[in-house]
Amino acid sequence: MSKLLIGLIAMLLISLVTSQTLLPGQPQQQQAGRARCQMPIDTGSCGVILSSILSNPTQRYAYDRRSRGCVQFTFSGCGGNRNNFVSYSRCMTTCNPAQTTINQIVNLVQYALTGQSGQIYK
Repeated sequence: MSKLLIGLIAMLLISLVTSQTLLPGQPQQQQAGRARCQMPIDTGSCGVILSSILSNPTQRYAYDRRSRGCVQFTFSGCGGNRNNFVSYSRCMTTCNPAQTTINQIVNLVQYALTGQSGQIYK
């Protein structure tokens, strides 16, 4: 591995550690965005029959604090809370940016070494 690539990886890791920690001085909007990730997973308040009449149940993603990752769930289409994302990548970017950045670094390194993207980041 070249010294340039090792240096690039080191700089990215340092950037990751210093930029992803949520501190009291960070913008309120960023703190509010991550607060939604602490909410419980809520499938919604429509019953099975009512949800199929009023709206289509859809596959969504929510952040699971125990696994520290985003999980897929079926949203009934009404009610629920803000821990409800239309895509895995949006959920991870909002709720676990450190892991998202690590996945991007791995993809970058794999591309630099092989010329092919690893597709780790969904």
